[in-house]
Amino acid sequence: MHDITERKQAEEKLRESEGRFRAIFEQAAVGVAQVMTRTGEFLRINKRYADIVGYTMDEMKKLSFQQITYPEDLQADLDLTGQMIEGKIREFTMEKRYYHKDGGIVWVNLTVSPMWQVGESPEFHVAVVEDITDRKRAEQELKQSNRKLRLALQASSMGTWDWDIVSDRVSWSAETLDIFGTSFESFGGTYEAYLNFAESEVRDEADRGVKNFLANPPESGVIQYEHPITSGDGQKKWIEVRGKLFGDDQGQLNRMTGICTDITERRKAEEEFRTEKEFTDTALDAQTDTFFLFNPEAGKAVRWNRAFRDVSGYTDEEIARIPVPATYYNPDDVERFKTLIKNVLNEQTGSIMMTLICKDGRKVPTEYQVSAMSDAAGVCRYIISIGRDVTERLKIEAEKEQLEAQFHQAQKLESVGRLAGGVAHDLNNLLSPILGYSEMMLEGTAAGDVRREPLDEIRRAGMRARGLVHQLLAFSRKQTLEFRSLDLNAVLRKFKKLLRRTIREDIDIQMTLAHRLPPVRGDIGQLEQVIMNLAVNAQDAMPDGGELTIETAQSELDESNAVRHEGVTPGPYVMIAISDTGHGMDEETLNLIFEPFFTTKGVDKGTGLGLATTYGIIKQHGGNIRVYSEPGRGATFKVYLPFSAEPSEDIIPADKTPADMSGTETILLVEDNDQVRKMACAILKREGYTVLPASGGQEAIDLMESHDGAVHLILTDVVMPEMNGRQLFEDISGRYPDVKALYMSGYTDDVILHRGLMDPDVQFIQKPFAVKSLTAKVREVLDQCSKGPERPGKEAPIRS
Repeated sequence: MHDITERKQAEEKLRESEGRFRAIFEQAAVGVAQVMTRTGEFLRINKRYADIVGYTMDEMKKLSFQQITYPEDLQADLDLTGQMIEGKIREFTMEKRYYHKDGGIVWVNLTVSPMWQVGESPEFHVAVVEDITDRKRAEQELKQSNRKLRLALQASSMGTWDWDIVSDRVSWSAETLDIFGTSFESFGGTYEAYLNFAESEVRDEADRGVKNFLANPPESGVIQYEHPITSGDGQKKWIEVRGKLFGDDQGQLNRMTGICTDITERRKAEEEFRTEKEFTDTALDAQTDTFFLFNPEAGKAVRWNRAFRDVSGYTDEEIARIPVPATYYNPDDVERFKTLIKNVLNEQTGSIMMTLICKDGRKVPTEYQVSAMSDAAGVCRYIISIGRDVTERLKIEAEKEQLEAQFHQAQKLESVGRLAGGVAHDLNNLLSPILGYSEMMLEGTAAGDVRREPLDEIRRAGMRARGLVHQLLAFSRKQTLEFRSLDLNAVLRKFKKLLRRTIREDIDIQMTLAHRLPPVRGDIGQLEQVIMNLAVNAQDAMPDGGELTIETAQSELDESNAVRHEGVTPGPYVMIAISDTGHGMDEETLNLIFEPFFTTKGVDKGTGLGLATTYGIIKQHGGNIRVYSEPGRGATFKVYLPFSAEPSEDIIPADKTPADMSGTETILLVEDNDQVRKMACAILKREGYTVLPASGGQEAIDLMESHDGAVHLILTDVVMPEMNGRQLFEDISGRYPDVKALYMSGYTDDVILHRGLMDPDVQFIQKPFAVKSLTAKVREVLDQCSKGPERPGKEAPIRS
């Protein structure tokens, strides 16, 4: 009988050990399996192993590890297992893939340990597997991310770098090495080696920048700078360096990591853009037209040229900030501009006239050409407006319109003047016998004779007709004027008495006359007519009475006046202002008041020639007239007369009328108008003269040659058929040098003198003439010692 206590105790310990192993086997956090080494069949597996591959433990016992191993990993597993069977290796570890039951892939870390007896080859082994699928996926994703990063760095010409500041070791990625055109072996791997690539002119500046950064790092710890380099292969490049400063656990800043970017193409593009922008800016700034580009949605300016800045008066900062278009234009223009923009979006271009309101309040009329800039999708991004200051153009157009109006007015005046001259000639010939015979008959009619009143009415009508002719001639500036150097103040003082008798008593007449007024060159009778016309016009504007003010002063009309008003010669003038407190005039009336036959009075209240005559007289004096008036505020007429170079004369001329107008001399009367000839013949014969009447030049010459006695005076019409008065006198005076001449004509002396029919110094009487006027003039010429006219110049043709 053997004592088996020890064996029992050993068996008990073995059972306890197996129990502990089973508990560990079943509850292990990793997969554990007992596997037939040669066949690969699973003998025992724990639950974790089954869970890793997705099978149940019973299903696993029907499988071998070969069946669930990923094909690409199987051979490596078998090779290692064979080496273990052969005793070449005791155990092995590998990473491999299993097929999951659901068809997926499971990555595991496999450790295989054999179970054998000494001297025997292993029949079984223990396989321990750890699921590393998540780790492998993360590694794959990291690998993919790194690959993408490398591709991105390569695509963006970007590389990474790291600098251990303490050891001065610099590490560059392959991309950075490519940027610098060097290799790891060639690159020294130090900060100094990096600096050597920098261009010499910026090397010190780059170094100072880095050292200043390290000495005083910003809170962000980030540095960024750019500089040119010469790469290892000799290329000129620009790089951008960005870095982040890091510290150790003790806070000591000892490392920098960052990226390096090849920005050569960007810098080249920037330089090209800068050059292009400079070119464009220079081209735009060279333009006198304004250029303005703005975003219609944001209402802000994007680009503009110097012309816009100069014209508007705003600074670049102000232009970029202030809203568009409200700042630059009045509300009406803004609305019109917005409407135009809508049209431009459809039609791409448009034009508009607007007034630019400048910073200092100036208003500049501007014509804009507007167009839209759209993107590829056809959406309008910007509006371009090119503006041209049209101030001068509008001024020129206004001046052109004014000149055209003046030209048309001048044409009208010329037409009326021609008509007036022709009518005056014919009317004067008709009026001469009417006035002459009526005066002769009145002189021969007793005071109580019933015929006297009708005759006097005939004479008065003739005088009115003659006055109307004179008004027409005055308007057309073709009447005969006797210019003298006059003191205008003296003329007004003398004329005030007549003016007071003419103007109604309910109108107060005030005169304010300037001291030491320079003399003017004028015809006293015509200037008095101007004053009377304006005074009567003022009286008619004050039906309920008022105040009539007459002022004189010296005045200067400058170049601007010459531009704005017709016929103004810049220089000093004497000004007469005649003002009333009447009802005034509107603009339409002001534009018409100097038109012939225009009147605001009722029928039979006026001829409409008063102001037209005034205008003509002033123009014939080389002066100007202006009128200022508003409805309800009266009117002021200002007359400007040029200075006279001569001292003023006595305004009361000596009476040249001879006391005795009769005579016994012989007069050759030459007149082609029968009525005028007969009337003049009758007047002269009544005064005792011997008259030889002739209807034309040749008849007059024949009479001179056939007459036995002396001929003392030739009284001849100037304009006649076949031979005019001047030609006649030249012919006769050549043979009869002592004969004198007196010319008469229904034409104005302006026509006669300018057409060369008579010299300025000869004696002349204007038709129609009164009896006393003719007899007095004849007596005056006969009593003179001079022979007659000087020899004529070249003759100009005239209508007979």
